[in-house]
Amino acid sequence: MLKPRKIFFFSLSQSLKSSLSSISYASAYQSSIDPASRDAFWRNHLQAVHWFKKPSTILDQSNPPFCRWFPDGTLNMSYNCIDRHLKTHSDFPAIYHESPLTNRSDVITYKQVHENVTKFAGILKDQFNVKKGDRVVIYMSMVPEALYAVHACARIGAIHSVVFGGFSAMELSKRIVDSNPKVIIANSAGKEPKGMIDYKVILDEAISKTGQDYDYYELMKTAQPYLECEVMNSTDPLYILYTSGTTGAPKGLVRDIGGTAVALSYSMKYIFETTNKETYFAGSDIGWVVGHSFTAYGPLLVGGTTVLFEGKPIGTPDSSAYWKIIANRKVKGFFTSPTAIRAIRKEDPEGKILSSYDLSSLATFNIAGERCDIHTYRWIENHIKGPVINDNYWQTETGWPIVSNFSKKYFESFTPKPGSATKAVPGYDIQILGQDNKPVEHNQLGKIAVKLPTPPSFALTIYNNDANFIKDAPGYYITGDAGYYDNDNYLHIVTRIDDVINTAGHRLSTGHMEEILLHHPDIVEAAVIGHKDELKGEVPIGFIVIKSGIKVDIVELRKKMVELVRHDLGPVAVFKTVILLNSLPKTRSGKVLRNILRKMCNGEDYVVPPTIEDMTVLDHCEERILEAGLGKEARILFNAREKEIED
Repeated sequence: MLKPRKIFFFSLSQSLKSSLSSISYASAYQSSIDPASRDAFWRNHLQAVHWFKKPSTILDQSNPPFCRWFPDGTLNMSYNCIDRHLKTHSDFPAIYHESPLTNRSDVITYKQVHENVTKFAGILKDQFNVKKGDRVVIYMSMVPEALYAVHACARIGAIHSVVFGGFSAMELSKRIVDSNPKVIIANSAGKEPKGMIDYKVILDEAISKTGQDYDYYELMKTAQPYLECEVMNSTDPLYILYTSGTTGAPKGLVRDIGGTAVALSYSMKYIFETTNKETYFAGSDIGWVVGHSFTAYGPLLVGGTTVLFEGKPIGTPDSSAYWKIIANRKVKGFFTSPTAIRAIRKEDPEGKILSSYDLSSLATFNIAGERCDIHTYRWIENHIKGPVINDNYWQTETGWPIVSNFSKKYFESFTPKPGSATKAVPGYDIQILGQDNKPVEHNQLGKIAVKLPTPPSFALTIYNNDANFIKDAPGYYITGDAGYYDNDNYLHIVTRIDDVINTAGHRLSTGHMEEILLHHPDIVEAAVIGHKDELKGEVPIGFIVIKSGIKVDIVELRKKMVELVRHDLGPVAVFKTVILLNSLPKTRSGKVLRNILRKMCNGEDYVVPPTIEDMTVLDHCEERILEAGLGKEARILFNAREKEIED
């Protein structure tokens, strides 16, 4: 048996009973956004949650843009996820801990989770005097104790802030300083395919080794279980989750308890089709919002089993890691990113490894985190038969899907359109805005915006920073993405707003160009950015990654790429440059760092985000960009010419 990794505490000084199966999507959606029926819609879905005091007020909009859902209701998230299921689920699996990195596969029942969480809560209260409203930072890998820590905080009313395991000391320190926690809970180390990450060393550096260390396993030996659950207001904070996207300083998004419980219960049933005593597998770290919503909370809220995955889609040991778990655990709903599927597709392009596993238990195959290209979508469609393929769209700010397909069993499922995230989710009044922040017609590209009020589970605010919460367009939350509605009211997310380029007066979508490049059978990944041009303003530069094991004539391949774009978009795109890379720079959650590629090409300084997956990829990118005659050297010449023009 493997010796358990140590877990330390750091004590710091002060510094639906009702179903919509008979209701059409159109009716439900309209009911959810119409001010006359919105309260009734959400009152109907309160039944999925256990309330100590059921709310009489559904929505408080008295202080826009801040929305407060179910403000006079009281409940406890830990009770909803664990205690209320004990009578019927005591010996039923609550957690499947699947760790190909450590060769472990464990089943943890609701009774066992309850025992560990109550003891953990007892330690926090008795040993560290953690009270309602205190912050607790959790810096851990994907081990069961991480979920125990999350639910122990929820049980006693502490606000947890999970930091992605392996973040640098500097990034961890920023989050500690901002949240000012009373206690930090951390692994001694976390295992990755390339070796161990020493969390303890990183943490000591982040806090300059102030405070005292305590060993979790020693404390648990004498811990007195805290069997009560704090009565929490619906609008009390459940957690702070820091996000910086691909650039910028981290911002702590605050999420409530009541709205989150209702929204996640709704989405588990009507979107992901996973309910009581069924298994849900979100292949995401709990340091990200997907791990919060659909590993730590969602599956347990509905009395199901959550999969805690300590591994990678490939390399642990191969591209079968996901399929093995789905087959062995009879997973009903599965969630991953397009990047993960592209990595699998690159290793198993014909789906031969995948075909050896029985995936018939799946009802929904869910992908999000970035736009799913059509060819990755087609690969899923061709090799995984039966489930609804749900390319859904959402953000850390929202906490659950904004745009999605839906359950065949409990709601109304739509025929997917590759490249579209399908329909707006009930509760989200999504509009496409032009440059003047006014709605535009269908089939016209614009800014994707959520009209206020925001629905349940949407972030309450930015921690310690109310002034910067929802301020870009009065009456709307601007997502930062660009897209359009088609004639069937399907929403297409095309690109980030910053990735729409202006070439000789023509607004062009880099996402559209990426789709064109991916039509070539040898290309597995593509990115397009805008490069500054003294004549046309911006011109597109393409980056491509070819499939494993394929030999190509790069000159001919580049020529073909240019022909494809010119054929589909016309010469207006001025697409002439294609750069071959071994890998695109990405964050650990799979987002392509296009802004860094853009700055590299333009010879500008850039900041490497703490979420980057592999730093060495950047050196490779810079080499290839310089070989193409772009980058810092080219920028020096460009600046010199600009100066001549000014003179």
